[in-house]
Amino acid sequence: MYDLQGKLCGQPVYRMLGLDPGNAPLSTFTVYIDKLEVMRANVRKVADWPMLKIKLGAGNDLEVIEAVRSEAPDAVVRVDA
Repeated sequence: MYDLQGKLCGQPVYRMLGLDPGNAPLSTFTVYIDKLEVMRANVRKVADWPMLKIKLGAGNDLEVIEAVRSEAPDAVVRVDA
């Protein structure tokens, strides 16, 4: 309902509700399981994102963690195993 109302009014929902998006909690960007080079490229695209969640379980977990850390050394890394 809020989304529809915002679209009808031409305003983002946060503004209609009087909220400041700068006060919203940080969210993670999920890096899904794929070939290591694809994962590396995906991390490069979002390397400035403050928190990354990486999916593990494909058998090369250590390589994935090392690749993510090398591409985004300052990001908080969370693991979804």
